[in-house]
Amino acid sequence: MPRIADALERESHSVDLEQGDFERLLGRRERKRRKRRIRAGAVGVIVVLAPGMFLARSLGAGAGGGGGGGYVPADSVSSTSSPAVTPVTEGISFGPFGTSPSVTVLAGLPDGWADDSEFGAMSGPDPAGSEAPDGVAVVFFTADSLYSDPCHWDVAGTGAADAGDVEVGPSVDDLVAAVGENPFYTSTDPTPVTIDGYAGQELEIQLPDDPFTDCDVEPGDSSGHAYVFPLSVYVQGPANIWHPSVLEVEGTRLIAAILSYEETPQAELDNARNVIATMDIQV
Repeated sequence: MPRIADALERESHSVDLEQGDFERLLGRRERKRRKRRIRAGAVGVIVVLAPGMFLARSLGAGAGGGGGGGYVPADSVSSTSSPAVTPVTEGISFGPFGTSPSVTVLAGLPDGWADDSEFGAMSGPDPAGSEAPDGVAVVFFTADSLYSDPCHWDVAGTGAADAGDVEVGPSVDDLVAAVGENPFYTSTDPTPVTIDGYAGQELEIQLPDDPFTDCDVEPGDSSGHAYVFPLSVYVQGPANIWHPSVLEVEGTRLIAAILSYEETPQAELDNARNVIATMDIQV
């Protein structure tokens, strides 16, 4: 996941919250190497909520169609929780992202999911995690460039996926348009989305059904990986599906992406969608 450690603090800690603190977090929301495969540079602050508590907004049962199907825009989610969504028992802070201003995200970790906050992510429960053919993950990051060939990302010869060879403009539309023009994968037309009061665009990216082992190789690895974005996760497996929501947050381009597969269970897709739909964006 994103290699942005230089912009992030390398620490995490837990704090206990009283009932009033939890209500305050909900009010704010309404106002506005567990596995080697997960690679990022974001370390979060883990906030432990009282057992059994969960974020107020969630997806209705069966929203979005069948497993691996279409994403439901966050502003269309039900205001009542659904039994199809796993309760959240801790919230994790990701970031900061950007500098003017810096942005952090408080997101709920579904019960049973893995806390990969040291990599800027969370992933589905064992045994699938984020891996093919039925895993799922959510990752938070920002990006200012793309790769013309995501399989051959070592454009600077450094062995690190830290900068793309396709620069993109500063807007949400600039990044989304650049993604749509890349022939390495297929992508849907972008549609408007609003999350926690911030507008942007969302789309779906379908990666090839390929193990990507012949792609560029990072130091210490025995086989290659493909990267959709620089400073972000590499493709987690053959036919990985990425669903990024790209938001304009007061000058910072924030990206929250769901990584899944055609065989990802609908229940875990609902959990992933609920993570993004209920996230608290803090500026």
